[in-house]
Amino acid sequence: MALDLSPFGFTPTESLVYATLLRLGPSTGYAVARGTRLARANAYSALEGLVTRGAATRPAPPTRPVRYR
Repeated sequence: MALDLSPFGFTPTESLVYATLLRLGPSTGYAVARGTRLARANAYSALEGLVTRGAATRPAPPTRPVRYR
């Protein structure tokens, strides 16, 4: 069963990416894209949406590669 966060204002893609982050742990956008089978641009967009909503974090100052958690 997929994690559905749409009642909380998340898109289906953000829900998928959030569930993948929970499964993988701290990950790069590339790893999330591979884990979800999304295009990298879509994975990064969803990750940024999660960061904006406070559901995910990225290190400050940014490291290379950026690992979202």
